[in-house]
Amino acid sequence: MAIGGYTEGVQARTALVLAALTAALPTRVVTADYRPMNDRPAEDLAKGVVTLVVTAERDYSAGKGMVALRGTTRWTLVAQLQMAASTAPVAVQDAEMALAEEIKAFARTGIAGMDVRVEQFTFSQQQEHPYGWLTADLTAGPEQ
Repeated sequence: MAIGGYTEGVQARTALVLAALTAALPTRVVTADYRPMNDRPAEDLAKGVVTLVVTAERDYSAGKGMVALRGTTRWTLVAQLQMAASTAPVAVQDAEMALAEEIKAFARTGIAGMDVRVEQFTFSQQQEHPYGWLTADLTAGPEQ
């Protein structure tokens, strides 16, 4: 349901964000199904898998007739990737940073009726070479 141009409901907002992410990251595998890296096909990891996971909803309106509406939804984007074993560990870091830039560009593009923000990124710190990962905290609420 849309109220004043803003889509209500966690499921509806998640579907919109997932569709927008898929369009914004056409070379990546975008999904809502989290799986450990060892359960992902190598060809998907080579492209980079970005999973959208719902983590919270909060900050609802308290106005008369608007109670529990116009909330803010928070997701974690979990990105997983794999480089060739022969690459240097810094190549994993470079690939993670490139993916982070794609996610920031997605957030800047926005979604109609939503204010989309990236709160922070966490990177693998090259510790699992040739695998890499990052998480991004993403928040969307009504346009300000």
